[in-house]
Amino acid sequence: MSQRLARIDSLKSELAAEASPSAEKLSKIAGAYNGLNVDSALFYYNQAWRKAEADGNLKLRNLILINYAEQLPKIALFSEAIATLDSICPDSLDLAGKKMFYSARSHIYIDAIRYHPLAFRKEDNTARAIADLDTLGVLFNEKSLAKRLTQAQSHFLKGQETMALGELNEVFDNLSPNDPTYAIIAGMLASFYSDKPDKTDEYLYYLTISATADALNANGEEASLMLLGSELFRMGDTDQAFEYLTASSEALKESGARMLISEIAPPMSVFAETMRTREESHNLWIIILSVIMIAVAAASGWLIWHGRRVSSSRAAANQKLTASVSMRDQYISQLLEICSVYVEGLEDFNRLVGRKLKANQIQDLLKMIESGKMMQDQTERFFEVFDTAVFNIFPNFLGDVNAFLLPDKQMAIPEPGKLSPELRIVAFMRLGVTDSNRLSKFLGLSLNTVYTYRNRLKGRASERDKFEENIQNLGKNA
Repeated sequence: MSQRLARIDSLKSELAAEASPSAEKLSKIAGAYNGLNVDSALFYYNQAWRKAEADGNLKLRNLILINYAEQLPKIALFSEAIATLDSICPDSLDLAGKKMFYSARSHIYIDAIRYHPLAFRKEDNTARAIADLDTLGVLFNEKSLAKRLTQAQSHFLKGQETMALGELNEVFDNLSPNDPTYAIIAGMLASFYSDKPDKTDEYLYYLTISATADALNANGEEASLMLLGSELFRMGDTDQAFEYLTASSEALKESGARMLISEIAPPMSVFAETMRTREESHNLWIIILSVIMIAVAAASGWLIWHGRRVSSSRAAANQKLTASVSMRDQYISQLLEICSVYVEGLEDFNRLVGRKLKANQIQDLLKMIESGKMMQDQTERFFEVFDTAVFNIFPNFLGDVNAFLLPDKQMAIPEPGKLSPELRIVAFMRLGVTDSNRLSKFLGLSLNTVYTYRNRLKGRASERDKFEENIQNLGKNA
């Protein structure tokens, strides 16, 4: 991850040194964000496309447009992705461009087979994906690994699993773990064994290889680590499962691939409930130990003077422990509430899709999905729960924030029980989310807007050099 971010910073520095940013350099930055942050990749591809268009560079513009289209399914914009590619005539492309075109379009159809909300389109998308893969296969050299991989994908979609497995194994044995397709092929091999009860070891083996390759390439858009965690949890390896699921959840949130984030919600709701049960058990042991400590203190009561001092210090320690346990319980409670919001949202969405399909209201359903209103409603619900959680965990939140701001720069609550975007940024930072990219995802704001709010907040601080430290200490002296 550090290497990828350093590479991006280097490219941005080169871009800043140019009098007029070139489409090639903008496209390189966008490509560096692939698998790392889909919103940033889309932003720079859009800028590169505009520059190539302005320069009249039709060839580069089409290549950028293909890369741009390939990012759209990651945020569930399947129709837009296909429409973008359909604006390009493949016959106008050279051989390399045609390979990119048919590869991108086949991948979009394959993603749609798995993630598109309208199940009846699966058969149509499968046929289109097979057609594009077969066209793509003709463009590759007969003995190339790329041709064999393309044929393997086509065999899988046609239900010819044995032939697909043979092609995949051949390609896999000839690839380096550093190759970007290594993780994808390992994931495909894992999926082949996923529904075979007598091949659990093979399933885990290839999932582990795929997850490792994703980690080494800082790729947050693959689900292998999440699937591995789910399988380990099913097998009873709870601790390792939690570690993998937490890591995969963080990677998916960082990447912004909202199409994949929905996969993490169902297993995480189960794990959150398990964690709550374990936490209750942990709290019971704390109570038992506290009782033992009190008994020991009572037995030492004949040492009056010394006992008073010990009793006084122990009372302070117990108060601190009680506050800590209470705070932890609040965190867990609010986390479960937020998880339940997403689970309820998924259930509501499933019910709505079912009703619309039964009533044959397909166009109406498409309009609802493409309008983004459902996503907006879920975001508003998330903010409602999050704001309530902040006020529950930090009862004097606004007063604590204003305590480290200049007297004439104090902040106010826009509505009772509701935080402003700036106060939400402070709340997320207090909870440990300090990266601006992550803040922009949680808040639904552009990266530039987040930077503006953070700079504005720092400008209000009475101690600018201690701004971050003061936020981290917010509420600790309550």
